[in-house]
Amino acid sequence: MKFKILFKYLRRIKEPINKTEAVKVLREVKICLDEAGVEYWLDQGTLLGAVRDGDFIPWDNDIDIGTIHSEFDKIVQTLSELRKRGFSFRISDFVISVRKNDIPVNVVLYRVTGEEAWWCKQIDGLKYTFLLMSVVNIISYSPFYKGGFTIENIIYSLIPYFLRNFLRRTLYKIWRTFGGRYLILETPKVYYGNLDKILFHNVELKTPSPVQDYLVYKYGKDWREVKYSWSFRNQDGSVRHLSEFGMDALGNIDYHTG
Repeated sequence: MKFKILFKYLRRIKEPINKTEAVKVLREVKICLDEAGVEYWLDQGTLLGAVRDGDFIPWDNDIDIGTIHSEFDKIVQTLSELRKRGFSFRISDFVISVRKNDIPVNVVLYRVTGEEAWWCKQIDGLKYTFLLMSVVNIISYSPFYKGGFTIENIIYSLIPYFLRNFLRRTLYKIWRTFGGRYLILETPKVYYGNLDKILFHNVELKTPSPVQDYLVYKYGKDWREVKYSWSFRNQDGSVRHLSEFGMDALGNIDYHTG
């Protein structure tokens, strides 16, 4: 039974979000980000659903927000307030994930190089290789979760830095051996210059601009068509290539926040 619980914890089985709770969570995140002066926008599937359907996509399992990496320090300033509101959170290289009532909000941190904004997404190889990177994530990043007695905090605090670093690199090499890669997603930064606004569940939020051009770029000219089988890896227009760089080459930082 314990192994089943651990497996579910590491796998983070994804189920469609509760829309009522999702709206509440989105409102709270918006309040905190706005108070900190963070420039951000709806992104990915949440943006698509908001513009096309005026709602969350029925099978969506998280809320997607985008921002430029230079906003990182401002976002970190909001985490103590989010924690008071009952959120847990994790900071990694390209995403700050916050969660409340089983509603995950993923804030993607876009790097800017020249005229392009980009980030990296983990793509697992063979079946169950996600477990390796789940362990890597636990031992690599200080989770700073509410209460301080979560599995992640305990594991992180018990393993010395030199051992965490060794395990991280070893497991990462195994993950790469079995097909794991980082997928680079690149978008013209002009879409994030002068943001538009949208009313989504009576919440005013920003979007890339022009938003319809952005959706064409990401999802193709038929973005208004509901697609029940859609491959992020093969059909997202911002996907460039699978990175052959290692973790450190991609800017892996061992953030300590708690």
